[in-house]
Amino acid sequence: MTEIVVAFIAAILAYLGLVLTKEQKVSEFRQKWIDEVRNDLADLLSRGIAFQLNFASFCRGKLQADLYAEFITTHSEDAHTLLMLAERIKFRLNPNDDEGLIELLDELTATITSPSKLKSGDQLEDIASNLSDAGHRVFKTEWERVKNGEPWFYWSKWAVIGFFGLVLVFAVFRLVSTF
Repeated sequence: MTEIVVAFIAAILAYLGLVLTKEQKVSEFRQKWIDEVRNDLADLLSRGIAFQLNFASFCRGKLQADLYAEFITTHSEDAHTLLMLAERIKFRLNPNDDEGLIELLDELTATITSPSKLKSGDQLEDIASNLSDAGHRVFKTEWERVKNGEPWFYWSKWAVIGFFGLVLVFAVFRLVSTF
């Protein structure tokens, strides 16, 4: 009977070690993901504001109706970079959990590709501010998930602790009953 209990405890410890190792790796990957999205979002925001400022500067004193086409022709690489960063960030997000951030990225894309929206003043600055706030919320949520562990890990941890508590109670009961 004792050998069975020892083997069972060894199996539980092996399982716990496996779960802890996997959880550590998941946390590392999640932190790397957070860092990459944070870097891309910061790059997108700074380039977006610079794009808006360049457009405002370009339009100053000009009355032509096709300013946007002329501006995009000379700044197509900047527009391409902004669109690429927005799409790269969107591909890293979960459409169910990060819907607000994805909608803001779509709004940014629509603004960059639309002359009337880009001409409306501080449109990109407003979107950048909202993106920054939404990004902070996503990063906070993800950090809490890294800190607390995945839900299955959280419950598995408490199940193992409960099991060890029961084993301890059983061992104490057996010890007391032998006296």
